[in-house]
Amino acid sequence: MLKAKFIWLLALLFVSLMKILSLGKSNKTCFICICSLLFVSLPREAMKQTLQYLAAFALLAAGGLIYLLYRPTTLLLFRIIDATGLASQVGQWRTAVQPCSLSDFTVYCLPNGLWAGAYVLAIDSACASRPVSTRMVWAAVIPALGVISELLQIVGIVPGTPDWADALCYAAPYLIYILYIRLTKNHS
Repeated sequence: MLKAKFIWLLALLFVSLMKILSLGKSNKTCFICICSLLFVSLPREAMKQTLQYLAAFALLAAGGLIYLLYRPTTLLLFRIIDATGLASQVGQWRTAVQPCSLSDFTVYCLPNGLWAGAYVLAIDSACASRPVSTRMVWAAVIPALGVISELLQIVGIVPGTPDWADALCYAAPYLIYILYIRLTKNHS
């Protein structure tokens, strides 16, 4: 029952994020109140998992938005957007944010770190009932693959331009996770 309620709540919160922009002010307030009441009624561990999944979704979305709004349109992603008929909408968004310039680090490296962070959060939440050592191993997979891909670019095995900032962005979420585990372990 708890798992079903948890999944239902996650779905409800996801739908709310998608629909909230189209609602009037009073409907938004009512909807947020309902979601808040459902969220507060969850047991502590389920609430923590929900927050982790929402944070992971936010990191994933932030990295995706940076990609959509600021990366060159020559990427494969933009061919997919063209094929789905969303090119004009994305073009309008890109035009709207054009006055807001971002650093090269933010555009080219940060999304990797955001996505790696989303993975680490989602794995920690999905494996919450597992031992810490198991969670740490699974949480390392994507950050490690990112760092390894950067190292393999140096020797030419993987195409691309190696960038230490990319490697750092892949590794940082996992290093923060290890620090978090150690700090919470010391307080237990």
